[in-house]
Amino acid sequence: FTLKYVNQEHLTNQVSHETQGLSSKHLVVRRGKPFKITLLFKGRPFSPAKDCLIFKVLLGDLYAEFPATLEKSQSQSQWNAGLLSGSSTHCNSVTVCIFPPPHASVGLYDLHLYILAQSWVRRYKIGEFVLLCNPWCPG
Repeated sequence: FTLKYVNQEHLTNQVSHETQGLSSKHLVVRRGKPFKITLLFKGRPFSPAKDCLIFKVLLGDLYAEFPATLEKSQSQSQWNAGLLSGSSTHCNSVTVCIFPPPHASVGLYDLHLYILAQSWVRRYKIGEFVLLCNPWCPG
């Protein structure tokens, strides 16, 4: 059970965050609004009952760690991630919605993923993204 591929859903996220044309190199999203990524696994499907996904966002010395959960209502005041049920077209993939809070620092973030499964932990750097301020977001 390993991570095979990460789809940062560039087109979907650009349209949703109104960031089309801002960068051809990085995903560009706005704080206070969730963005989606899809993770494709090799070996077996992801199982929320047995496996845990922990995300870590890093901006220089600042970082936040948060698990991907099945909870419908998430905190709007801190980083969080939710597993989107039934959104993936491949049985070995899962789509995750990551929420940057409205007060998060603006900048170029590294995105890491820790997979905890029974007796082991694997760490992956899964990409970078630019977080912009959001004039449409209260707070």
